[in-house]
Amino acid sequence: MNEEEKLFFAGRNESLHLYEVFRQRLMHDVPDARVKVSKTQISFFLSRMFACVSFLPVKRKAERGDVFITVTFSLPYMNGNERCVCSNPCPGRFTHHVLVRNLCDIDDELMIWINEAADAAS
Repeated sequence: MNEEEKLFFAGRNESLHLYEVFRQRLMHDVPDARVKVSKTQISFFLSRMFACVSFLPVKRKAERGDVFITVTFSLPYMNGNERCVCSNPCPGRFTHHVLVRNLCDIDDELMIWINEAADAAS
């Protein structure tokens, strides 16, 4: 992890830990992924962006708490899982947002979706 990524989480050390675990799993599964840090998100790219991490408030504060990250990815279908908040920004592409509040949220199910998004982006 580089300094830009650490700075993105300035003052949010517990959320940084969630990101570190997520990033480690993602890079294990998609070792060719490139990372780009912007003001609002950390994006993961192959030939195009397939996932990102942000603080997008996809749930009410009472549901998300203070320690969280939002993992966003794009799939060619809407998976309909209750963990996902989904939108359809253009035909054939569905954006999914998953709230990650603790380490158990970074599970095999989430990583299957991330791998599907990476496959669709390559």
